[in-house]
Amino acid sequence: MSRTGENLMGNLEVPISLFLLQGLPEAVAVSALAMVVAVKRLDFRQVVITGLSYAAAVYLIRLLPVQFGVHTVANIFVLSLLLRYLLNVKFSRALVVSLIIMAILSFVEGVLLSFYIFVMDKTFEGIYENMNLVMVMGWTNIIVVSLIAWIMHGYFNKRESGGAT
Repeated sequence: MSRTGENLMGNLEVPISLFLLQGLPEAVAVSALAMVVAVKRLDFRQVVITGLSYAAAVYLIRLLPVQFGVHTVANIFVLSLLLRYLLNVKFSRALVVSLIIMAILSFVEGVLLSFYIFVMDKTFEGIYENMNLVMVMGWTNIIVVSLIAWIMHGYFNKRESGGAT
């Protein structure tokens, strides 16, 4: 999930409003992308179940007083477990998919953050101090990740049907 305020102990506290308005939708988008990459299909019910489970786990992980970076490793592991047990993906494949998803998220968020820093003429800290900007950037991220999932889903479906639409 998108980074907000980090305190000195590594705890990434997220206001409940930000979690509900951005964290949950972002987790669902991440789950959709993970499902497409893992099994080349989208099942709305499974995406929602996986997304809500992932969101709850990420929220709890972010409350842990561990060094920054450990949260990301834990999130990768949790997503892998969810893919394994909710979608019956082999764990080795689930782990690779989770790493791919985190790479995509990092890339998308990095590009969007650079864009917002340039357009808004603000620093990294300036953006993350403004909860409205965090929300706008978060929702832009959600839209981009969802579009990637939707495009990949369409591509895989087209390939499986022999190119017919």
